[in-house]
Amino acid sequence: MVQKLSNKDVAVILNEIGTFLELKGDNPFKVRAYYNSARTIQRLPTDLSELIESGELRKIKGIGDALAKKIVTIISTGSLPYYEDLKASIPSGLREMLRIPGLGAKKVHKLWKYLEIATLGELEYACNENRLVTLEGFGLKTQEKVLEGINFLKKYANRFLLSYALNEANKIVSILESHSKVRKLSVAGSVRRKREIIKNIDIVADVDIKDRTEVLQFLSKSTYTDSTLFSTNVPLIVNQNHASIKSEIGINVDIYFAGS
Repeated sequence: MVQKLSNKDVAVILNEIGTFLELKGDNPFKVRAYYNSARTIQRLPTDLSELIESGELRKIKGIGDALAKKIVTIISTGSLPYYEDLKASIPSGLREMLRIPGLGAKKVHKLWKYLEIATLGELEYACNENRLVTLEGFGLKTQEKVLEGINFLKKYANRFLLSYALNEANKIVSILESHSKVRKLSVAGSVRRKREIIKNIDIVADVDIKDRTEVLQFLSKSTYTDSTLFSTNVPLIVNQNHASIKSEIGINVDIYFAGS
């Protein structure tokens, strides 16, 4: 079964491609093209699958032949090798740095290229040595804010800002919604209550007992699992009503089953 991806899912993939390219210092026009196409696709009133079938996809402003081919691949196969290869070429520490408020992909690229910083530990050490102030576009205030951000991440280890948790929760819900055996889904706990700091994601899924193993296997083998969502593709089944798995950014995801 090929996971059915929504326009929003495809937009997330294209936006992340833009981020990865920016982290690598690729052509700014190419980077912008992916960011712009992600925004365009997210706003489309029509499903991409329908636009592909009708031949209208290439008529959308900003969607050229190369990009259209990638979108067709994503929709038809549920994955994109270009995306997965690009992600694999980026040190995981660079993606962690993006969690620091005010430190976008362009600045992280500079840190990587000019100071050879590829982990949060190296970044903290560089801040304490005042090395960030030597970079164009940085300064003492920026360095201080970066250090504050690192201290925040250390203080709230295994805790995440609501925006990151919501992003992960939306990905999981999108995947589960595409399975025919899942009748109803809802995000619960601290994410639903929109707490500022989140420890784990709670999701309630209405699935018959006999179908739960199948649904979990589908989730663990989904498009996002091997490339952007989970650090392991083996969910821990606590009991027949509860399964747990850790996302790649480190947040625990608890799935509680309802139904008979």
